[in-house]
Amino acid sequence: MTTALLPTTYPTGKFILAASTCTYHIATSSIVLVHNHHSPSTPRTSWNWFLPRGRKDINESIHAAAIRETCEESGYTPTLLATSHNTLQPGSDEEHVEAFHMQLIPYFKRTGVRMYVAFYYLATIAEAVRAEDYGSGFDGRHEAGYESEVVKIEEAVELLSGGRYVLRDGEVYDVLERKAVEVDGVAEKFFEVGVVVRGWREVQRHLTKAEG
Repeated sequence: MTTALLPTTYPTGKFILAASTCTYHIATSSIVLVHNHHSPSTPRTSWNWFLPRGRKDINESIHAAAIRETCEESGYTPTLLATSHNTLQPGSDEEHVEAFHMQLIPYFKRTGVRMYVAFYYLATIAEAVRAEDYGSGFDGRHEAGYESEVVKIEEAVELLSGGRYVLRDGEVYDVLERKAVEVDGVAEKFFEVGVVVRGWREVQRHLTKAEG
């Protein structure tokens, strides 16, 4: 049995560029999450939680798309955080706001494969104050039930994984397997857990460096 390889080139019309942020409220060790749950009678960990994310507009930069999508879906206005996190882009010794994570999602259509490419950025909010007109610009049924919250990093790990993972002393613990795992070892369907934890570690490293 052979495994079909995905195409390595995609013409316009075959790929989608998207952007997201890990928007942290540093003062409270928290992060902005969104959910589209409709029944308060069920446990919070069973709701559909996610990081704000969406497609970039025509003539819009990826950075700008990340900020706009976060504003639209969460009601919080982030500021991209310049750090010296590792990247293969030239000049990475300097502080920068390059994406710190990327996700590729292939969609298999009758006409071929379409690739969804999402870039994730580090960001912060100075105050955990949501826009008063939050939700007024929601577009379509999929956004109609969106609700955002600023939650502790520890709770975010549980919510994003439906309780599969928890954070213990800064390390990710797999409740099902009963063992600690590296962020790269998190199950792919819960990849945002790894993104949030890796991002928070980078924020803390950046703050420690700035204080030193």
